[in-house]
Amino acid sequence: EEMRLGKKLAPQLDFGKVSEEQDIWVELLQNNQISSEKIFSYLVSDEWFDLLKKAADNWQKHYFMALNYYRRQDLERAEKEISLCGDISRNRYLLHLLANIRRLQQCRGEAAELITQAAVLDLDDASFIKEVLKMLLNLEAYDKMSDIIMQLPSDIAELPLIKMMKAFALAYTGDLDGAENILLNEISEIPDIREGENSTSQLYIYIQQEKARKLGKEISAGEVEVPWHLDLRMSASI
Repeated sequence: EEMRLGKKLAPQLDFGKVSEEQDIWVELLQNNQISSEKIFSYLVSDEWFDLLKKAADNWQKHYFMALNYYRRQDLERAEKEISLCGDISRNRYLLHLLANIRRLQQCRGEAAELITQAAVLDLDDASFIKEVLKMLLNLEAYDKMSDIIMQLPSDIAELPLIKMMKAFALAYTGDLDGAENILLNEISEIPDIREGENSTSQLYIYIQQEKARKLGKEISAGEVEVPWHLDLRMSASI
């Protein structure tokens, strides 16, 4: 931002050097283009949006233009910018963005298909895969979650949150025992989930209620004793 303004924002402070994540914005300022194939950061303020509008034409420009329109809830213009990129079938960033546009448009099936296409292009990026699986969980696309998890490298598949996502997929596709086994025997803690989060406890409760239902019984959530390592609720009534 200091480079864009041409002056120090706070002369008494040292903000350090420009990081790799910010290189694309330095390039935009100095060369009026973004050429990096890897996207590490984004800016959506009006000042940077205006600079993007004047940038050299390539898919990166249209991606960031689309992202800016998306953040402003102008989905029609966002989608038009994506259409200017041509074939996006091998571009994780554009597929991801279009999937989110479809999600907001309530096109849940297409959103799930697009985000799955994006995931298989970059199965080695743990942070991205976590985001993808959370989105698919929200879309209730449990089969696609399982498909992605089956393709993951072993080091990523063994991450606690990935195992948790696998438990969700198994539970909601009928493998209650498989899901319960993951929760009880394969996960001791989930560093990606914060205190107050109730998804882990809710999943365990769902499994127990479904198992009871299959036996012709009915139990309330309050009757289920959630294991301590899965119970991050602030209150048991949640």
